[in-house]
Amino acid sequence: MAPSQQEQAWVISGVLRDYDWGIHNGLAAWTGVSTDGPEAELWFGAHPSAPSPLMGASADSATLNQVLPAQQVPLLTKLLAAASPLSIQVHPSATLAAAMHDSPDSRGLLPDAAEKVEMLVALERFIVMVGWREAAQSAALLAAVGAAPETVDRLAAGDVKAAIADLLGPRPVLAPAEQWVAACQQVGLGPLAVEVMTAAMAKFGEDPGIPVAALLKAEELQAGDAVYLPAGVPHAYVHGRGLEVMTSSDNVLRLGLTSKQVAVDAALTALRLDEQETILRSPHDGHYAVPGAPFSVDFLTDSATDSQAGRNQAARTGRFRLALPISGGVSVKIGADQTGRLAAEPGQAIVIPASSPDVLLDFAGHGVLVTDAS
Repeated sequence: MAPSQQEQAWVISGVLRDYDWGIHNGLAAWTGVSTDGPEAELWFGAHPSAPSPLMGASADSATLNQVLPAQQVPLLTKLLAAASPLSIQVHPSATLAAAMHDSPDSRGLLPDAAEKVEMLVALERFIVMVGWREAAQSAALLAAVGAAPETVDRLAAGDVKAAIADLLGPRPVLAPAEQWVAACQQVGLGPLAVEVMTAAMAKFGEDPGIPVAALLKAEELQAGDAVYLPAGVPHAYVHGRGLEVMTSSDNVLRLGLTSKQVAVDAALTALRLDEQETILRSPHDGHYAVPGAPFSVDFLTDSATDSQAGRNQAARTGRFRLALPISGGVSVKIGADQTGRLAAEPGQAIVIPASSPDVLLDFAGHGVLVTDAS
């Protein structure tokens, strides 16, 4: 028996984004197709920038946002493959995003009016730049590459915003890669910091955002580790493959390491010095949740899971859910009698809206359950 409309779910396919920082054929394991070019992100969601196609739809153009309104798809899930550093980014809070999106002075800067909060779960070794170095260390590092004394003083005093305004305005720093390496070693930074600065210099050379990148901590995630990023926390992904879950927004304000628009004033306004990242080191139960976060993530292996029982309480009735196979596949039984059944393979996902209460998930292999918690 087919599920009723209120117990409906959909199988979607991911939308490939071929940004130049992507790994060559980096997502082919999920798409099943090698593009012979950079493959950066595979999107699963209803964001208007790249809504996911419905599998089995009668029309080739049918997409998830045509069957579910935006408020019923609050999350966007991506598979990400980074070969080289992404831009230094900060995401605006909900209040700021709405104000900037509606402001004539900021028109076109943000594609939507929503807050972007995200979590990256590493599928392999993944290097990120995130959060701020200790003030004295940042000041010493910038002094060692010839930063202006005024900028160094601001860093030493913890006035990061003013220092960034200097670096991206009247007091830029231009230093060769070998000088950055020597400076990292001089102030006692380890090989990971050298690896990150070398990668940034290799791709971006004299980009004015290089010294801004030097203010960010380098973090190494192993497979299963994750980093959670509230709005306002600066970050840049460096390289690796991972799963990225976020509120359904594509709002990005950049502070360098990019050929795209750098919006210094807007990004500095969005920076939240009272917020910080959370690193989760491979939770033993595969459950990724941060207090106050608008979603949770569960990694599951060969397990049938009633979404109303067991440790996956985050998947309870009334929550948006997305089941994504990483390897193998996933099937979902729908309805009070669980006679409706859908299945997805890598490169696809099953979307279960909050109005579908009775769901049984069966992962064959490895998969992910993403759940709205807002």
